[in-house]
Amino acid sequence: MSRRRIFSPRACALALAALLAAASAPAAESADAALARAREMLAAGRLYPAEQAAREAIAREPDRADAHRLLGQILVRRSKAELAVPELERAATLAPDAPGLARELALARFDAGGCGAARDAIREALQHDPQDPLLHLRVGQCELQANRPERAIPEFQRAARDPELRDFALEQIEAARVQQSRREAERAARTSPGAPTQSEARSETSPDKPWQLAAGAGLFYESNVRQSALDQQTGQDDGAGQFDLSASYELPVRDWFELEAGYDFYQSLYFDESDFDLQSHTLRALGSRTFGALTGSLSYFYSLNTLGGSRFLDLQELRPTIGYTPTSWWYAALAPGLRLKRFDGDSDRNADTPLVGTQQLFALGSWERRLLLGIDGEFEDAKARAFDYRGFAAVADVLLPIPIPVGARKPALDLRYRFRYRDYTSELSSPTGKREDRIHTARVRLDVPLVTYLSFRIEYEYEDASSDVPSADYTDHTVGGSLRFEL
Repeated sequence: MSRRRIFSPRACALALAALLAAASAPAAESADAALARAREMLAAGRLYPAEQAAREAIAREPDRADAHRLLGQILVRRSKAELAVPELERAATLAPDAPGLARELALARFDAGGCGAARDAIREALQHDPQDPLLHLRVGQCELQANRPERAIPEFQRAARDPELRDFALEQIEAARVQQSRREAERAARTSPGAPTQSEARSETSPDKPWQLAAGAGLFYESNVRQSALDQQTGQDDGAGQFDLSASYELPVRDWFELEAGYDFYQSLYFDESDFDLQSHTLRALGSRTFGALTGSLSYFYSLNTLGGSRFLDLQELRPTIGYTPTSWWYAALAPGLRLKRFDGDSDRNADTPLVGTQQLFALGSWERRLLLGIDGEFEDAKARAFDYRGFAAVADVLLPIPIPVGARKPALDLRYRFRYRDYTSELSSPTGKREDRIHTARVRLDVPLVTYLSFRIEYEYEDASSDVPSADYTDHTVGGSLRFEL
């Protein structure tokens, strides 16, 4: 008897379905076909299926630069720049000379991480296509973010030539001009002679030159040789030579804040009154950052001073400042601070002096022509009560360029008036128990450019002090000239 194999209906149906599926399945899609499909989907605006097709192409051929590049382009369109960057970087590794790839990668880095991640790449891409308006726009945004509006404005102007970018570029130009006005005001506040909270260095750091150097040498005549820090005067006149040097460098941390460090040197050498020869070494630092319409800064300086060849005073000052530019022609700042005085061999004069200062700076047509009004409240707390005082120092300073060009520069006239009031009143300050000092200082300074980097300065200063203590009264006239070098 023969045996028969019996198949169940369910098993037969499954086998038949498997045969039909195998017969109808197409051959595996090639990478070229997947890329072609991805491009078609991208052109039709179907971004998600385009991304899937590009990924399929990469899965079949992982080292195809065009596949990684296409996927990066799709991810950028999908606002996923952080995912697009590694794809474009991989494409750049596989095909470093592919036309336009460096531009796409630079722009993706900007979209993903802003200027910090993209600035150098954007500039490099711009070298290959100097007329690209979008690259100019991105460079301008980076310069504006770094608080360099003078560099940003030309970039935005180039970008505005593209009709599609014009409106946004013009908005950025206006923002840059507002920032530029604020920056010029802050710079003017730092460099204005007579500003109560800043150094008298006159040079301004160029955006293309992070360092500055200035020096001077000259002669002056003084009608009453004195040292006000020690309440000492000779009543004698004398001539002297003077030398000064100022150097500073803006440290490369601009992406977050600006940091400038500097050194100043001054030396006077009297012909006869050599005991009053003054030498000063000053180290200073200034850090600042913009917060919208406000600018915050912190300045510090340390000054070592010798008199007649002997060390007599160490001076330190710390100043936080909040600055605000209400308009393009007005800058206002509030600057509290702390000043420390340490006298060598006279510790009774050692003092800690809290300060409360404010500045108002006004552009008179432009920031090259400006008016400074400032006041510092001073609350000196000395070791010996006789040297304590409460008072203030007020200053008004006008800087006026003279419209007579000498080469690329103009002569500048600087007029300054300063009034200081100090109330030392105590039972130790004078025989009567009362001492109030009033000191008026007026100065005229004219800087005349001679040749590039070289100028001549003529200066006259008058100072008059009146006090309840007759020995503190004095009048002094100082006139001099110096040759100035600025680089």
